[in-house]
Amino acid sequence: MQGSIRKRGSTWSWSFDLGYIDGKRKRKEKGGYKTKAECQKALREAIKEYENTGSVFTASEITVSDYLDYWLKEHSLNIKYATIVSYRKQIENHIKPAVGSYKLKTVTPAILQDFINSLFKSGCNKGTLKVISSILTASLKKAVFPYQFIKDNPAQYITLPKHDNTDKSVRERVISKEDFERLTSACENTEYYTPLMIMYYTGLRLG
Repeated sequence: MQGSIRKRGSTWSWSFDLGYIDGKRKRKEKGGYKTKAECQKALREAIKEYENTGSVFTASEITVSDYLDYWLKEHSLNIKYATIVSYRKQIENHIKPAVGSYKLKTVTPAILQDFINSLFKSGCNKGTLKVISSILTASLKKAVFPYQFIKDNPAQYITLPKHDNTDKSVRERVISKEDFERLTSACENTEYYTPLMIMYYTGLRLG
């Protein structure tokens, strides 16, 4: 396969024929190269990749944060609302603050592993780590295919810590009525009052 290059104003562009797609002849083209040599090199690489995979990969400029919003919106069509709420909570509270500002194409397995390790060291329980790891793996798998934003899924290499980081010295205890009354009195007219009443009178678990 051969392509061609040409100069447009002060920059160079390359293009090559993709043949007929849906009954119409198509060409792949990209420009913005400062020198002829740079453009020729990019053309050779694009043709080589097309011949190997049948497509030309263009790295996306989308951030992890924006991509997760897009993925969650598309993913919500296929799963329960409660699951979407749970996913959104983990994305907003944990994933976006840590890696949301990264360009999607720059995220590496090391970045994601450091993120998971830091969550573990901060006391995050295994259940939450599994959910976060599942979100990253599933979303970035879609980023590879069908979206073709990245070539490889860096989340597939995540290893969850095997040992338990729970402090065994911590034990649950039932609060006395007197202590509860003092607590609710201190929290009255605050956002904590209603949750406290619900937890106390319904017997919710500590978690």
